[in-house]
Amino acid sequence: MAMVISTRAKLVITALILFFLLGIVLVTGSTKGWFNPNRYNGERVAARIQATDIFD
Repeated sequence: MAMVISTRAKLVITALILFFLLGIVLVTGSTKGWFNPNRYNGERVAARIQATDIFD
Protein backbone atom coordinates (compact mmCIF):
# COMPACT_ATOMS: atom_id res chain seq x y z
CA MET A 1 0.00 0.00 0.00
CA ALA A 2 1.46 3.35 -1.03
CA MET A 3 1.89 6.12 1.50
CA VAL A 4 0.81 9.57 0.36
CA ILE A 5 2.85 12.46 1.76
CA SER A 6 2.02 16.08 1.09
CA THR A 7 4.56 18.46 -0.43
CA ARG A 8 4.74 20.41 2.81
CA ALA A 9 5.53 17.27 4.79
CA LYS A 10 8.25 16.34 2.28
CA LEU A 11 9.81 19.80 2.71
CA VAL A 12 9.71 19.51 6.51
CA ILE A 13 11.29 16.04 6.42
CA THR A 14 13.99 17.26 4.00
CA ALA A 15 14.73 20.28 6.21
CA LEU A 16 15.05 18.08 9.30
CA ILE A 17 17.40 15.67 7.53
CA LEU A 18 19.57 18.55 6.27
CA PHE A 19 19.60 20.08 9.78
CA PHE A 20 20.81 16.82 11.31
CA LEU A 21 23.44 16.37 8.57
CA LEU A 22 24.71 19.90 9.20
CA GLY A 23 24.92 19.12 12.90
CA ILE A 24 26.87 15.93 12.23
CA VAL A 25 29.32 17.81 9.99
CA LEU A 26 29.81 20.58 12.55
CA VAL A 27 30.33 18.18 15.46
CA THR A 28 32.71 16.01 13.45
CA GLY A 29 34.62 19.03 12.17
CA SER A 30 35.00 20.59 15.58
CA THR A 31 36.23 17.36 17.18
CA LYS A 32 38.72 16.72 14.36
CA GLY A 33 39.96 20.31 14.30
CA TRP A 34 38.74 21.23 10.82
CA PHE A 35 37.88 24.75 12.00
CA ASN A 36 41.15 25.42 13.84
CA PRO A 37 42.69 28.52 12.21
CA ASN A 38 46.26 27.52 13.17
CA ARG A 39 48.65 25.58 11.00
CA TYR A 40 50.57 22.64 12.40
CA ASN A 41 53.52 24.87 13.28
CA GLY A 42 51.27 27.43 15.00
CA GLU A 43 51.37 29.95 12.15
CA ARG A 44 48.09 31.73 11.46
CA VAL A 45 46.32 30.85 8.22
CA ALA A 46 45.51 33.85 6.02
CA ALA A 47 41.81 34.61 5.73
CA ARG A 48 42.15 35.09 1.98
CA ILE A 49 44.68 34.11 -0.64
CA GLN A 50 46.73 37.00 -1.93
CA ALA A 51 46.95 37.39 -5.71
CA THR A 52 50.73 37.76 -5.47
CA ASP A 53 50.95 34.32 -3.87
CA ILE A 54 49.08 32.77 -6.79
CA PHE A 55 51.12 34.32 -9.58
CA ASP A 56 54.62 34.15 -8.04
